[in-house]
Amino acid sequence: MSKLADRIAKLTEVAEIGRELKPLLAPVVQEKFFAAVERQLCNLMIDAKTDDERRNAAHFARAVRELNAFIRNAVNAGDRAPETIAQLKEKTHE
Repeated sequence: MSKLADRIAKLTEVAEIGRELKPLLAPVVQEKFFAAVERQLCNLMIDAKTDDERRNAAHFARAVRELNAFIRNAVNAGDRAPETIAQLKEKTHE
């Protein structure tokens, strides 16, 4: 497979992954799931009886935020992929 075909195949997969993950950015998921988890973890940090409990809740909160950002980045990359594929195909036809 050529480098171009390889790149187009990878971008096609990126677009597909982005489409599949897009529902996780819906307001209901963001507001009801991610925000609720964040609130729950904040409450755990406030109510923690030990430093370890507080640290564990903080680590988990960070992981949830990173997961949310990872999903958002994957969806954004998926949204950009078709345009990049079109540009690559256009360059090869010039």
